[in-house]
Amino acid sequence: MRKIIGIALSIVFLVLALYKANIAEIGRVLIGVKFDWLILAILLYPMSFIPRAIRWRRLLQPVKFLQIKSILPVLIVGYMANNILPLRMGELFRAHFLKEREGVSGISAIATILVERVLDGLTLVLVLAIVLVFYPQKEWVNDLGWTAGAIFFSVLIGIFLLKRYEGSQHMKPIISQFKDKPLGKWLTTKFEAFLIGLRGLSSLEDLVIVGLLSILIWLIEGVALYFITLAFALSISPEKIALLLVIVTISTMIPSGPGFIGTFQYAYVLAFGLFDINKDIAIAASIITQLVFFIIVNPVGIGILLKHNISLRGAVEAVVKLDNSSGQGRGL
Repeated sequence: MRKIIGIALSIVFLVLALYKANIAEIGRVLIGVKFDWLILAILLYPMSFIPRAIRWRRLLQPVKFLQIKSILPVLIVGYMANNILPLRMGELFRAHFLKEREGVSGISAIATILVERVLDGLTLVLVLAIVLVFYPQKEWVNDLGWTAGAIFFSVLIGIFLLKRYEGSQHMKPIISQFKDKPLGKWLTTKFEAFLIGLRGLSSLEDLVIVGLLSILIWLIEGVALYFITLAFALSISPEKIALLLVIVTISTMIPSGPGFIGTFQYAYVLAFGLFDINKDIAIAASIITQLVFFIIVNPVGIGILLKHNISLRGAVEAVVKLDNSSGQGRGL
């Protein structure tokens, strides 16, 4: 059912993006793209995985200390899985793959991935806030910023409240009592594993370090995005590139089908509309951006799976099984 919902939403957004678009003109724009800038973007984008791996290692330290060389392949496989599976189910597979490779609790891994997403969201909200202060935009952009900010700050506050809950002496008798209830032991074990996964964000120092790494990650992706616009001979200012990065990235958080098809195209149409760039160029740029993001990550991720004797079909089956079993009270 979830897959059907994701694919249906992708179709809806794709129809909205393509409405009144000129398919022939989109093809012409794609043919005229400058490959020298694309090559730079293709070479730069994978560099963002280095600070991502460093950040994830720091978040995983309370769970298990791992080397970068152990984390990086899992990270790449997770992003590859996100590119081919609907509803960002690659996050589940990343946790599953880390558990299989390194013996890390899947629930703890998911907690660290949640923290990653919150940090990414807060970084993008900060970028958007700075842009809006100096370069006011349409009302819907302001609404997007307020909504995203409220969601991510609420989750961040929730994380710190859970951390306080973990250390509360008053809650231990309640937890002990709950363990005696049906399914109580299983639930409390998983909940405690989840709390362990949140320990990577226990101090101000942790927040500053992972925050700086998050800024570096999105700076790299922003420059890669800038190179892509240059491939279309577009002259887009840094603040507009930042706005494009925020809108496009937030679109990938909307439930959708594989590869963020539809939501990605519609986000480009909305963003380029703010810059008075026509829809045909926006759709062509969205297609090229997806190819840049997929062209190295996907083959490398698939190669890593094959190295571990896991087929793409096996990866999909593992995620489906994991998703179903977690809903039944098992799995991670």
